[in-house]
Amino acid sequence: MGDIEMNFSYTIFLLIIGYIIVALEITIFAQIRGITGFDVDLLPAVVACIGLISPIETMLIVSCIVGIMYDAVSLNPLGVTSFSLIIPGIMIYTVRHLFMPKQWQLQFLCGLFVGIMQPLISFIILLSMRRAPFFSVDVIMVITVSGLICGFVTPAIYKTVSWLDKTFNYKKVNKNSFRQDREIIRGK
Repeated sequence: MGDIEMNFSYTIFLLIIGYIIVALEITIFAQIRGITGFDVDLLPAVVACIGLISPIETMLIVSCIVGIMYDAVSLNPLGVTSFSLIIPGIMIYTVRHLFMPKQWQLQFLCGLFVGIMQPLISFIILLSMRRAPFFSVDVIMVITVSGLICGFVTPAIYKTVSWLDKTFNYKKVNKNSFRQDREIIRGK
């Protein structure tokens, strides 16, 4: 599936999915924060799925734009989430040929990986910008639980992204194997 050229409509639908997830995170999932004490972030699960299925260009475009959308409604400086989504997305993209991405166990592990790496990379970026991000012992538990949630959600998002990939990205038809010099001439 990764050998397919980037399709504009496919990328637009992935951006719409990212926009819907960002909107859900600032509305419905923000109310869950009052109960659980931490944010539920599903963008890493989307990036994990895109890294398993889509071309690198699609993964970069969606990670950048969705990350900026998320930063626009959060306290992060613009670009922090984009960068922290791109790095694990590229890591998954570069090793995806070694795996069978249709297995739900791999999808879970990729979602877990990106779900844990994304907040850690954001934390490192904020430290390098001389910002003072909030850190306590509870943050490790929150990152772990957030990674597990991303891991469990990734197979469902993978099915959606896979369906979009089959619907909007088509494989090029190979040339016909028929050679013109092999034609049988009739009519004499």
